[in-house]
Amino acid sequence: MFIHPRLLKAARQVLDISQNDLAKAAGISERSIRKLESFDSDTTVRTIEAVQRALEDCGVIFLGEDPLFGSGFRLPPGYFRKTKDGN
Repeated sequence: MFIHPRLLKAARQVLDISQNDLAKAAGISERSIRKLESFDSDTTVRTIEAVQRALEDCGVIFLGEDPLFGSGFRLPPGYFRKTKDGN
């Protein structure tokens, strides 16, 4: 399923993952992340898929287009119970 770069960017921001850390997790350059998040038309399908996989590895579940609710994503279970210091 194709995930729009706006959703990928939103998921990264909600998870509070830096562009650099996401790039490392996806096995691509930080420049590729910046291009994707600026909606550059040169962004490849491979880049989009790599970023999607990396975010899914963090527990994000992407939701396909729904005629009533549109598309979106779910966060990992318990995400909002966690803080940066682990409490």
